[in-house]
Amino acid sequence: MGFTPDMTFLQMAWPMLMTGPFLMMFFIPMTGICMASVDREEQADAAGISNFMRTLGGAFAASLVQTGWTSAARQNQTELVGAMTQGQATIDGMMADGMSHERATAMLSGMVEGQSVMLATLNMFAAIAMCFALGAVLIWFAPKPKGPIDMSGGH
Repeated sequence: MGFTPDMTFLQMAWPMLMTGPFLMMFFIPMTGICMASVDREEQADAAGISNFMRTLGGAFAASLVQTGWTSAARQNQTELVGAMTQGQATIDGMMADGMSHERATAMLSGMVEGQSVMLATLNMFAAIAMCFALGAVLIWFAPKPKGPIDMSGGH
């Protein structure tokens, strides 16, 4: 199954729903490593800083993803328009079917925009997947915790 502009909500929701458990499998151990890396007296402060950094990182990530997605969509649209060799023929065909020139142009523009957004979405999903894969590799280089992992002191 590939991602297309014709996808239904449920087809798009399943990958997002599957992300939830995997994020949980990432953040809970990461919090445990953070808590085990500090003394028991410092765990409350460490939990606060960890939560703050996670929230701040999420805000920066959302901003970067939105900026990258918008930029990629615009670039993809430019490339698609440049690669169209029969754009006028398509508009002429739509006009032959009874559409006005403005309507045919708007319809073709909408198709190109939809495809460019879908390509940008696929690019962003790939970039995010690479970031998570990199994080999965880098976690093995984290220093071992000083003590047992007990997260009860931070909550």
